[in-house]
Amino acid sequence: MFKRIILAYDGSATSKLALNLLLTSLKPGYDSEIYVTSVFSHIPDYLSFDDASYEELVAKATVHTQHIADEAVATLNEAGYTAVETEVLDGPAYKAILSVSEAREADLILMGSRGLSDLSGMLLGSTSHRVVRRATCPVLIAR
Repeated sequence: MFKRIILAYDGSATSKLALNLLLTSLKPGYDSEIYVTSVFSHIPDYLSFDDASYEELVAKATVHTQHIADEAVATLNEAGYTAVETEVLDGPAYKAILSVSEAREADLILMGSRGLSDLSGMLLGSTSHRVVRRATCPVLIAR
């Protein structure tokens, strides 16, 4: 059984499929910890004119991303899962997901096949593909 599960969640259709897969595959009450991990793209500091406006941009992105993670947590809590935490990070999504996975010593990463960045995924390689190639634990992709 998987003890520590990373659920990469960005509110996209496939991340919602990953959430539903978790709900149907793991019954509440198992001794599993779920880490809902949501990531926003790093905001380059050259986009702002001063430190205060840059900090404001980061704060807004953090609040928005936390709201997305909270949606998944609410769904999990309503289904009876209690050992749920959120991780809201900035940066490339695959690096953030792998970082949380390593820090939490994850037994499984669960994520959607396509997130909200389809164009960059087609050009540079998808987040899920990069996570699968670099993860040190099993990765389950919902599609």
